[in-house]
Amino acid sequence: AFDTPTPTTTVGRRNRSNVPAQSLMLLNDPFIHAEAARWADRMLEIVADPSERLDAMVRCAIARPIREAEIEPMRAFLVDEAGERDWTDDPAAWTALAHVIFNLKEFALRR
Repeated sequence: AFDTPTPTTTVGRRNRSNVPAQSLMLLNDPFIHAEAARWADRMLEIVADPSERLDAMVRCAIARPIREAEIEPMRAFLVDEAGERDWTDDPAAWTALAHVIFNLKEFALRR
C-alpha cells in the first residue's frame, strides 16, 4: 500500500509517491483504527486539559505546535463526534480525531 520495494531486490532509497491505496489504507484498515484508539486512550490518560491535549497530539503526530486556525475546527469536530456526551473526555471522539490526524497529508508525508 505504501510503495514498498520488492523484498527480493536491493533498494538504496525508497521511492516517494502518493498513491490512492495509501489514503484508502489509512481510512479503512482495522490496524489504523486500533492504533487511533490506542493513541487517543493514551493521550486521555496523560494530558488532562483538552486544549493541551489537542496541542500534544499535533506536536506528536506532525512535530509542530497546533496552529490557532486549527483549534476551533478540531474542537467543533470533537463536539460533533461526541454528540450528547462530554467531548472533553469522550474516548470515541478523541479516537475519531486521532484517525483524522493520521489521514492528514502533513502526517502521511512527514519526513
